[in-house]
Amino acid sequence: MSFFMTRKVTPEESDELLLEAFKKGDRAPFLWLFDRYRDAVIAYVWRMCGRRDVAEDICVEAFAGLILRVWKPEATFRESLTTVVHQMCVTHMARSANDPQESNAFGPASPGSPEEAADTPDKVATEQAVASVPLGYRSVLLLYYTMELSLDQVARVLACDREQLPLQLAYARHLFRRARGC
Repeated sequence: MSFFMTRKVTPEESDELLLEAFKKGDRAPFLWLFDRYRDAVIAYVWRMCGRRDVAEDICVEAFAGLILRVWKPEATFRESLTTVVHQMCVTHMARSANDPQESNAFGPASPGSPEEAADTPDKVATEQAVASVPLGYRSVLLLYYTMELSLDQVARVLACDREQLPLQLAYARHLFRRARGC
């Protein structure tokens, strides 16, 4: 391999290297990044908004928007993606709060969906317990556990004081456990 040839990126590369390869015209890294984060993003949005279809829409919109327009190297890709996704959740919930057509009912998945077969009483109870946690605390809980962000990253995503997060997370866990009967 010549000194001037660039090496081929692989799916195991860092997010930032995959983004650079995508920007240079390689389309595969986009799919690898999407596959890397899709499940966590959908789980986060679904638990925030209560609807799988909304979660899938927000996932695709946020990802495409971030890749094509917004991402700047000042923050990690994961943190930037999570910030955009969280903002889209908040916007969706604000818009749907007064819309009777929008249902934020948490419970078993929509009939006929692949998730329905996997719903067990324990899973349904867990999802209902998550949904019972007030939104501000639920955000902290899900960003930390579902999106696997550090407390510093959660603080940046939520634009809040890092020093308050351990208490908010502890209280969110307490509310969750109480709802689960633990």
